[in-house]
Parts: sequence; C-alpha cells; structure tokens
Amino acid sequence: MSGYNFTQSVVCFTGLNGAGKTNLLDAIYFLCITKSYFSTTDLQNIKHDFDFFRLQAKVKIDEELIDVICKQPQLGKKEFSFQNNIYDKTSEHIGKMPVVMITPYDVELINDGSELRRKFFDNILSQTDHDYLNKLMQYNKILLQRNTLLKQFAKEGKRNLILLQTYDEQLVALAPYIFEKRQKSLPQLIKWCTENYEKLSDGKEKIAIDYESDLLKFDFATLLKQTLEKDLLTQRTNAGIHKDDWSFLMNGNAIKKFGSQGQQKSFILSLKLAQWKFIQNDLQKNPFLLIDDFFDRLDETRAAMLMSLLPNDCQVFISDTDKFRLEKMLRSAQKKFEVFEIEAKN
Repeated sequence: MSGYNFTQSVVCFTGLNGAGKTNLLDAIYFLCITKSYFSTTDLQNIKHDFDFFRLQAKVKIDEELIDVICKQPQLGKKEFSFQNNIYDKTSEHIGKMPVVMITPYDVELINDGSELRRKFFDNILSQTDHDYLNKLMQYNKILLQRNTLLKQFAKEGKRNLILLQTYDEQLVALAPYIFEKRQKSLPQLIKWCTENYEKLSDGKEKIAIDYESDLLKFDFATLLKQTLEKDLLTQRTNAGIHKDDWSFLMNGNAIKKFGSQGQQKSFILSLKLAQWKFIQNDLQKNPFLLIDDFFDRLDETRAAMLMSLLPNDCQVFISDTDKFRLEKMLRSAQKKFEVFEIEAKN
C-alpha cells in the first residue's frame, strides 16, 4: 500500500505518460463521487490477478479529519464508508466531497452525443441537490422497466397497456422536478461560463448555451400518449427528460461545427470552471479541482490564463508530463504548490 500527504493548495503530479498520474487523480475523484471518471464499471479498476481494490484517504472537512474508505471485491458489493459509517447506498455520499474534473477528453462534451451532456449537467445538480439525485435515479429505474416491458410486448406479441400506464404515471410524477432544476440552473451557469470565456478568449467571441427539452413545448403525459405507437414499434421510450440536450453556441453558431480546436478547448475550460463555481456557490464549500494532462493541449497564452483563473481557497490537483513548464506557470501565477514525481512501477 502506498500513500501521499498533500499540504499545499496546488498539488502537482509529474512524470512520463503511463506512470500513473491519471490513476491518482481518478482515485481522488472516486473517493468524492463513488465511481471512476474514466471506467464504466468498478471492476475495471481492479488490477489484473488481484481480488479487490481499496482506496483510503483522510480528508479535512470543516476542520475535522475524516476517514473515507472504499473497498471493491471481485465478487460482492462495493463498500463505502465515511468516518467509519458504512453507507447503505453509496449515493448518500454524493455532495459531501464535491469535485470537478478537467481532462483532454472533455471536448467530447461538444462533439459527441447528448448522453454525455446530460451526464455533465446531472453531475452538477446531483452534487448540489440530493432530491434531484434521488428523483433522477428513480426516473432512470422506471424508464428501464418501461423499456423492458416494451421489449416484452414485442417478444410475446401481446400488450398490457394498463401496466404500461402505471410506469407512465410514475415518470410523469418525477420528471417536472428534474426538468425545472435543469432549466433554472442554466442562467447562472451561463453567466459564469461567459465570464470565464471572455477572459480566456480576450472577449473575441460571444458564447451561449441553449437547453432543449420536450417538456419546454409539451405536457409529458400528453407526449407519452402521442408517442405510444412509436414506442411500441421501436421498443423504447422516445420522449421525456432522458432525451434532453444542450446546444453550445459561439456567435450564434454551433461550436461543434464552427469552433476551432482552440475555441473548443477554451469553451470546455470555461464550462468546467463554471461547474466548479456553481457547486461552490450552491453548497458554500469548495470542491476539489482535478486537472489531468491538459496543459500539453493548450498554447502558452491559454495555459497562463487558465492558471490565473484557478480558484483560490480550494485544493487543486494537476497532472502534467513537463515538471519545469508546470512549475514555471505556477510561479508566474503566484500559486503555492508542491510536486510529486511519479515513476512507473514494473
């Protein structure tokens, strides 16, 4: 077992690609969110030929040192504890250690499908509102049951529309809270994102974010009735908040189509720092900020501006392959920092 003691506001991990820098950041993220930023299943984080993985940290929260431990066996249930109290549901931990992660892969938020954007906005609201998280989990569970029932109808050649209606009623009851939270949270997030982007781009472009949802135009119960035949044909639920999306715009055009690589990177950085500010403002506590190997992808001007935008009074963890470049930027930004050089283990 290996461990680290972090004492400065900015903590740097440097080393060659493949040395394990990203794994360290992901371990911190895991202890905050109860799952990996990168892996789709917990079992993927268990080292080959090992039976389990264990993560443990002491975290200072409100001047108290708290033990946070996660144990995941190959066979069996994940166990997550906070100050020696084992959670019945790991979702109870969300929000106690808020966190924001920035990686080079986050540009996929712009270029990939709507599911990634929903996960991003759900991450923000789930960390700040447990009612939102619980209702979202219930909605997704019922949605899965409804879709399974639609597949069953097709397989068996008969329909139980009364049972389907019970799922519809549950979805209709849960959706408004999720929809309204998504809608109401956006103006403040846009404000902070715009402020960040103006600094990163020197005010050269104007950005915007539009929220797209079926519920902006239609009553959900009516919509489910209107799409029933299509649902039966396609064996899935074609309307609802699980289809919501967000458009990222620059000067009124889609950043995906008209934004350069530099503009897209600046937008993602602005959005992620706005996420940090939103969570900090809502919870009145400073999230951890994790920045993984991003400076290789930035020109010197944007990298320096990002350093100046790093929030104060929080712990920032940065990974980078170039120790001297990172130290130079941090000194220029007058940040207090410490560096851990990570070497790959054979």
